[in-house]
Amino acid sequence: YAVFNKAKPVLSLVDPADFQAVSSFVDSQLPNLTLSYVFSTHKHYDHSRDNLKIKELHPQVEIFGGENDSIPGVTTQVKDNQKLSLSNGLEVRVLYTPCHTQGHVMFYFEGEPSVLFTGDTLFVGGCGKFFEGNAEDMYNSLEKVKQLRGDTQIYCGHEYTLSNLEWAAKVDTDNEYLMEKLKWVRQRRSKELETVPSTVEEEMKTNPFMRAEKLAPALGVDGPIEAIAKLRYMKNNAQTLIP
Repeated sequence: YAVFNKAKPVLSLVDPADFQAVSSFVDSQLPNLTLSYVFSTHKHYDHSRDNLKIKELHPQVEIFGGENDSIPGVTTQVKDNQKLSLSNGLEVRVLYTPCHTQGHVMFYFEGEPSVLFTGDTLFVGGCGKFFEGNAEDMYNSLEKVKQLRGDTQIYCGHEYTLSNLEWAAKVDTDNEYLMEKLKWVRQRRSKELETVPSTVEEEMKTNPFMRAEKLAPALGVDGPIEAIAKLRYMKNNAQTLIP
């Protein structure tokens, strides 16, 4: 993702793993901006593999990453609730969201509109796998998202929306908001159009992992943490509540 405003010709990139593709876009569409910042949500190759190349080609760039992840090329390690003031006036708050990796962070760009880059913790209609954490970690991470403004735009790490909601519709079976969004997503993807961004409010209405407490009785478990654990197990194993 590319982030900028009209105040100064300053460019920020979020998880620019394929820097050659990003550079081609920036050179053609944003030629007057200077790359100044890179925000890395976590260490996985498909998010941070070109950080060292960026550092070599643009030594002035500041690369932010979580203090508990081994992200290549990071110049500034960040921690939970840390605030970053960029040279173009943008304000960014760090949310520490371990689970997918132990040092995963989200970056919350405050302002109008407010924007949250969620990496692989929260997807539209789903969440990331628990590679280095557990259901309690994911619960705590998603609770931080719920505290943000409802109109906060969510930009996630992958376009998984269709498969996420196809599965969710067989788990959260009486959710009219979910069924309507699935219909919209099917239309968008049939035309090869993106479904990102979502919003915090939309995810709280349609994402089963954000609705874990409400789904707990149907899942036969007590409380949201147990529900998130059950949902993740079911998703991993392609299980649903209806055929």
